[in-house]
Parts: sequence; structure tokens; C-alpha cells
Amino acid sequence: MDELKIRLKKRSTESDDKINMRIAKASVELATAPQFDKIIKNYDLKVALKEAEELVADFVGAKKKE
Repeated sequence: MDELKIRLKKRSTESDDKINMRIAKASVELATAPQFDKIIKNYDLKVALKEAEELVADFVGAKKKE
């Protein structure tokens, strides 16, 4: 959460209230993370995008076979 807050503040695109709302939302989302089959960590946008594309392609491919 600290890293997210630092990144959002560095952008200087949102008010402190908006940043605090995003932090609160992220906390709730992280608490539900164990309920999901896959988690993509966005440390590097290109890597995260590739992982997301592969997951969607695998999912769509699996749906076509059913």
C-alpha cells in the first residue's frame, strides 16, 4: 500500500482525498485476491500486459473447445 501511495503522489494528478479513496479500494481488492485463479502483478507494464494477453487467449481457446 505504501508503494501505491508513493506512486500516486508522484504523479500529482489526483487530490489527497482521491488518493486515499484509491488506497482504500486497493486494500479491499487485495483482501479478495485469494478468491481468484490468477493474479497478474504489474511491476512491469509490458510483462503484465503479456501475461494478461496469454491468460485471455488461453481462456478463449478453452471456451472454444467446450
